[in-house]
Amino acid sequence: MIKKILINAAIFLGCTIVFLIVFFPYAKVLEYYANIAAAKAHISLSIGSTEAGAFGADLSDIKIGDFAADSLELRYSPFSVLTRSISAKLDSEIATGEASHKGGEVSIKTMLELDKIPQIAESGLGGEVILNLAMKDWKGTGTIAAPRLTIPSDFGPVTFNNITGNLAIEKQMITVSSLTSEGTAKINLNGNIRINQVNANRSVIALAGTVSVAGMNKRITITGQVMNPKITVN
Repeated sequence: MIKKILINAAIFLGCTIVFLIVFFPYAKVLEYYANIAAAKAHISLSIGSTEAGAFGADLSDIKIGDFAADSLELRYSPFSVLTRSISAKLDSEIATGEASHKGGEVSIKTMLELDKIPQIAESGLGGEVILNLAMKDWKGTGTIAAPRLTIPSDFGPVTFNNITGNLAIEKQMITVSSLTSEGTAKINLNGNIRINQVNANRSVIALAGTVSVAGMNKRITITGQVMNPKITVN
């Protein structure tokens, strides 16, 4: 008798769990908490559509502040709350990337197309920038690379090839070191980026170093907000 009761209870519990997993309103819950997070960060958020289930979600037509993305894929499981693991894939006109969170560790790989960011393009910067970051508790390291980067100067636009550099992350500060290039045009930069956690577009960049073009050595500084940098070569 007891065995039969336990079996029926197990069947009932199993059916209840399956019912919750299948019919749980994942999309509504996801949008609810996304809006709460956006409100706490003091940014506007709109999501065109959300398709969500027990093992992932697909969001489309997303706008976060001034940033727009075509799609965002989230992958998780019903046990993600316990394992603290989730992954994401972003696709937009100006940026594509992947990120994962597991056990408190965050890894990010993204590519930014500077030519498609109006404010940056207006400053004369152009090219693709690739970032690789690994963090835990807002501390970590990373690399930055640019197969091609064009910057303005008094003697016209200068293109640098195969730029690489190192990043060190400490809370709101990203330290940039040994940002150098290969080829005939040389650049060497060091400095930092102070992250604005309320509005990332207002993060402040401060890089300084030297450029060498056609036998001429010049000093270069890149300062101001990351989305509207001021570049000086003299």
